[in-house]
Amino acid sequence: MKYNIRMDTTVTLPPFQTLIKDAIASYRSQFATFTGILAVPALLSLASLFVPESYEMGVTILSVIVGGLGYLALLIFVAREASGPAASYTQALSIVLPFVWMGVLSFMAVIGGAVFLILPGIYLSVLLSFSSYVFIAEKLRGLNALATSWYYVKGMWLAVALRVFCFAILTAFGGIILGAVAAVIPVDSSLMIQQPFSTTLVSPVEAVVNLVWEMLIVLPLSVSYTYALYTSLRTQKPTASSDEMTKITRYLKIALAIGCAATLVLLFVLPSFLGWQP
Repeated sequence: MKYNIRMDTTVTLPPFQTLIKDAIASYRSQFATFTGILAVPALLSLASLFVPESYEMGVTILSVIVGGLGYLALLIFVAREASGPAASYTQALSIVLPFVWMGVLSFMAVIGGAVFLILPGIYLSVLLSFSSYVFIAEKLRGLNALATSWYYVKGMWLAVALRVFCFAILTAFGGIILGAVAAVIPVDSSLMIQQPFSTTLVSPVEAVVNLVWEMLIVLPLSVSYTYALYTSLRTQKPTASSDEMTKITRYLKIALAIGCAATLVLLFVLPSFLGWQP
């Protein structure tokens, strides 16, 4: 696999400042809809922090399922494929299975790259980062969605990676500040809660602040931000030739084959070889 991080001089991406400014403006103007889409997943995530231990597994699994559906509904709304929470969820339910399948393919391809140390996995994850938007906005499925995302990012890998990295740093910094402020608010030790599947105790104030920051602020901002990147690439890139797409699909199939083989080894062969018992 060739690592093409040279800039495509025919494409110009918006600077980070413009992208984040537009994402914040979009968030402010559509706050009610974003909150409506993510309210139930956020409440379930919150419930998983406070339910008795005997219900923790069930509530957490339900939270993950509903959270994934909420994420898909959010993508649909941002891509202007639906006009509100109800319509977004209705459409999400109709395409959730092919969307999950595309996610599995993407994950396996990244695993296939990561087999050759971590850098190929990172390289592939950036190439495939717009697959979800291709899936929704262009109605492409499976390998076609992955290959189209690869084509859009090809020649712009470094520019895309830097913009995604800057957004991640900014939101992580904001989360650290909010978490630090919430952590110093005095809370009686008897009210401290244990995070799911962990022995770490946190104050309920800190837990709620972190959840609101991550689910109701960062998530919709990140979707708006990356969708703007995707649309910029899509509108500027010329239509890919059939030969180009065939070559990209061939690389993807190789990565998938390696990823599937590596997963089978990790699940079945390696534990037996090391004498691990279930």
